[in-house]
Amino acid sequence: MILNSAAWRILAGPGSEPSLIEEPLRTDAALLQRMPRQPEHLIESALADLSRELAAAGVTSVTDATATNTWDDIAHLDEWVRRGVLRQRVNALLAFDQVSAASSGEGGMPTRGTVRVLGAKVAAPADGIADRVRHVRGYGWPVAVHATEPDELEAALTAISECGPPAWGRDRIEHLGLPLPGHLERIRAGGIAVTTNPAFVTERGQKYRELLSAVEQDWLYPLRSVLEQGIPVAAGSDRPVTAATPLGTMAAAVHRRPRADAAEPLGAEERVTPDEALSLVTDRSEVDGPAPDRRGGRGPSASQLHVNADLVVLSDDPRRLLDHTEVLATFVGGRAIWGPRETS
Repeated sequence: MILNSAAWRILAGPGSEPSLIEEPLRTDAALLQRMPRQPEHLIESALADLSRELAAAGVTSVTDATATNTWDDIAHLDEWVRRGVLRQRVNALLAFDQVSAASSGEGGMPTRGTVRVLGAKVAAPADGIADRVRHVRGYGWPVAVHATEPDELEAALTAISECGPPAWGRDRIEHLGLPLPGHLERIRAGGIAVTTNPAFVTERGQKYRELLSAVEQDWLYPLRSVLEQGIPVAAGSDRPVTAATPLGTMAAAVHRRPRADAAEPLGAEERVTPDEALSLVTDRSEVDGPAPDRRGGRGPSASQLHVNADLVVLSDDPRRLLDHTEVLATFVGGRAIWGPRETS
């Protein structure tokens, strides 16, 4: 994080002065809560523009994985969905220390209006992960652990194993950036899902080539190995860190290089087929778990599923991975959110 002196004083508190412009300021959830909030109309305008951009890319569902999300933040998301500011289906993760505010004691996946809460976000240095996982599991919640490094993944798997399974939902590892031998077997044995980001391999390919050994490059952001282990996995963009679209994410998963004609791919053995790549960006059922209205009782009928289905119309078969494939229309729950019949 790079701050000017005014921002430093806001975040670090009264009486604090940076001694050097390069002096580091450790960031955590409590500190980030001090950030001044933008005026509501500016937030809504930016969100509406982003939602429309995502709809034009064929995105029908988003997950807010912000590590500082409060229960009130989830309520804001619900309000924006209800008012049409956000056109997609919205899921969210809650900050690990906010779980008590959302725990009803009834069990089952919680919701806040239209927003489905998938679990609690754990993003911390390796030595702080275990305590956070234990805290969340004390309420029976699943965790989503940010793990780009091997020590973070090791700490997450150890803590999850010691705590036992959640009362509902499914634990997940986010990124799975650099697992070591044996980690995937432990993920599968623990019934843990993975949400990963193929575009990191393509958009940061040069950085990884410079910083990682040849062996580490083969382990980087695995996909083929995850699928062969039978681990539930879905692919996302991790926006705004990358600008990946669903079609771009598919291409990254298949090619594992910035362009189809580029040099050797990173971790060629981890490439997947176009059919598998399509599933990575369209099917999250095993990763996210059943929708709240399907807990117990009777699920929706086939006709209801058809009426409420999401749909993306493309100019070509996405499995051909053509650069000029266009999104012609996007539908959420039968309502057009992009294209000629778009509903404002």
